[in-house]
Amino acid sequence: MAGALDKRDSRDVIVAPQRRTILFADLVSYSRHVAKDEAETLRFMQRCFELFQDYSNRHDGRVVKTTGDGILALFGRAQSAVDFALEVQSQIESMTNDHVFRIGINTGLVELTNDDVFGHAVNVAARLEPLARPGGVCVSRDVVVELSEATRQNFDSLGPLRLYNLPGTYEPFQFDGGSDTPGKGGGGDVLHLSVIGGLELHTRGASRALPGTQDARLLLAYLAMAPSHSEAVGRLSALLRPDAAPNEAREATFGALKSLQETIGSSLVINDEVASLNPGLVQTDVGRIVRNAARGRLDDLLTIEGDWVPRLLSSFGEVNSAVTSWLALVRSDVREQLVFVLETEMQRIKAETDPAIRGIAQAILNIEPCHEGAARRLMSFLSGAGNVAGAIRVYDRLAQNLSVRYGLSPRPETLAASRGKPQSTPNLRNPLAPLRIQVRDFEGHSEGMHARLASFRSEIISGLSRFRSWSVVEGDQGELPDVSSDYLLKAQQSAGRSCATLTLCAAETGRIVWSEDLDIGAEQISKSRQQAVSRIAAMFEMYVPTDRAGKAGTGAHHAVVDDWLMGERLLTKWTKRAFEQGIDSFQDIIERAPEFAPAHASLASALNVLHVVRPGLRRDTAMARRALDASNIAVELDPLDARNRLALAWSAALKGNFDRAALNMDMAERLNPHSPRTLASCAMGFSFLGEHERAARVLEHCLNCAPVLLDYQWCYAASVRFMGGDDLGALQAAARSDDRIIDNPGWAAAALARLGRHAEAQTAFNKLVRDVSAVWDGETPPTPADVRDWFVNAYPIWHAAERVALAEALSAAMQGDG
Repeated sequence: MAGALDKRDSRDVIVAPQRRTILFADLVSYSRHVAKDEAETLRFMQRCFELFQDYSNRHDGRVVKTTGDGILALFGRAQSAVDFALEVQSQIESMTNDHVFRIGINTGLVELTNDDVFGHAVNVAARLEPLARPGGVCVSRDVVVELSEATRQNFDSLGPLRLYNLPGTYEPFQFDGGSDTPGKGGGGDVLHLSVIGGLELHTRGASRALPGTQDARLLLAYLAMAPSHSEAVGRLSALLRPDAAPNEAREATFGALKSLQETIGSSLVINDEVASLNPGLVQTDVGRIVRNAARGRLDDLLTIEGDWVPRLLSSFGEVNSAVTSWLALVRSDVREQLVFVLETEMQRIKAETDPAIRGIAQAILNIEPCHEGAARRLMSFLSGAGNVAGAIRVYDRLAQNLSVRYGLSPRPETLAASRGKPQSTPNLRNPLAPLRIQVRDFEGHSEGMHARLASFRSEIISGLSRFRSWSVVEGDQGELPDVSSDYLLKAQQSAGRSCATLTLCAAETGRIVWSEDLDIGAEQISKSRQQAVSRIAAMFEMYVPTDRAGKAGTGAHHAVVDDWLMGERLLTKWTKRAFEQGIDSFQDIIERAPEFAPAHASLASALNVLHVVRPGLRRDTAMARRALDASNIAVELDPLDARNRLALAWSAALKGNFDRAALNMDMAERLNPHSPRTLASCAMGFSFLGEHERAARVLEHCLNCAPVLLDYQWCYAASVRFMGGDDLGALQAAARSDDRIIDNPGWAAAALARLGRHAEAQTAFNKLVRDVSAVWDGETPPTPADVRDWFVNAYPIWHAAERVALAEALSAAMQGDG
């Protein structure tokens, strides 16, 4: 049968990656069932394993392995995997009232052996399983697009989510046919948590007391709103006590978790330094609103109230800066999810006279007042219904919001949709505003391609909107070049080809900054969108600072943002002189514009690595405090900028507060999963925190995002690969860095020593000594041992054993023998 899974033995040899559909099934509350009746639970699991084996054979799949409380299975087709899942769930429901499974399914490339399967697609499937309702099935978008129309209609989007410990954003789909009683088999009543406005807890319609301490209530809210409903205790400690000593913060956190567990019982589980809520036993009101919106059912809150998102979790009294920043991130995530599902539903409705348009468009405008697409649909509906005055009022509100926020006017087609002649609003430009990148309409040569390009454009706008260095503006803004924008992004499909040519040019002159062909054929577009967004973002990060610096050099007037970009460009040179100039520039910007957050973050980042650029310089308490203060200010000014989070993460790590560093490193990756700069720094950060598998995944994602890495980013990659045990990979990365950072030969020397290539290791180490000695900031020239000790202590490596291993490798390189 076409697509059937090959069941032949592979003799435990890993074969070339193949596209497969991966299924994880897991028994809900397995530990509780074992504790209650171990023998009966094991008998039940054995019956289920036999059932899984039988039904997988029927659907041309195979059970790869059992996991004690579940299975991992592979299928040749997504439809077969879903059919299997629905049938076994039905069979298990008929077998028992006390036991229930969750199932997660994903499709992608995997590496196969006889008794196991590996790959990123497997990790995604494993993260989807906990998102399924008890008795239900949760699948990825890649699975949904391969299903029959009849099956696909039974799945509802959960909106864009970030899966625990995985880079990027995913869109899970939930089968709308799971257990009628959420939490079946979970061993307790479902807790309904209200997070809009004041925090409230209900069970079976009756109010329940919240935990007695604010710390416990914060942890309940944090875990309920977390994408995976779980978090490491150390990161929770950094949230509750960001400035406390790690031991003191952990003690307070465990006390708060104990108080929370006394309130909600088995709904909270603490295993291996990770606290988790059972998603089948804890539900939030905002989660219900998002799920219903994805089905076209709008809560009154969406259509009647204005922007209600700032009211999320607004009942907490005085909180620390870490909690304040997390609250801002939660609200941003909810806003993004809702706009996503509402846009999807609005695009589904083709008729401008459909009454549903009014509610959906108004719901979008309530939380995104500058959303021109929603405004046009609403105005078209009102005008078609004869309410021209109402359409003009929508236009006036949109024009005012665009003017205040961006200094722009609505697009000509938006004006036409209003069928009125509102007064124009002056284009005022805030001198501290980020650069504007205007994404124009993408041009196709056929109706089908035009629709694909429109969808592709929407995805690009969504992805680029995460970058805080620029604002993304939709539309053409007239026929002439728009001097109120800095750059224009255009796309045009060539006749007879599935490629579209994307071009980034300067708005004032039309000068082309970057251009590239991208394949957006029907069979490729769902897989290439994410990569395309990342590649475009990488080009912006690479070319825009260079372009702005060149423009400023002509003597033209430049604003604060251009001065900051020139300072950032100086830092990429990784020289003592460039860093001194950069630090002076950032300090000058802060004096002129103290509310400009990027300057504070850049100052902190420069101070954090000054002891690397100037080896021998002692990183004293005052320097560490100065960097931490600057990064704290940056986060307080703009908690949703990934750069600010990175600066705070590194400042905290260098101060020895690794839990706080980990929390902010997580948030940085979550805020900007498409930025090569963010990803490269996060990968190195995770490696120093000891999270080597995650560091490798993030680095791989970074390499997929960026057409090329900058020289200094290859230095980062060398450290990630060495710390993760990939010595050959470390050598390859170091070779590509052109020794942009002075420490780079050290990673090559350490890797060569571990590979047993001692003569080469000594040569690399001697180069490190020569380079470092030439710029040494100490009072006397350094000895080789001084250089080794400087290198080992330059980085915030959390675990002592890993620091010792690095020192031993460098010592071997220094001696030139084994």
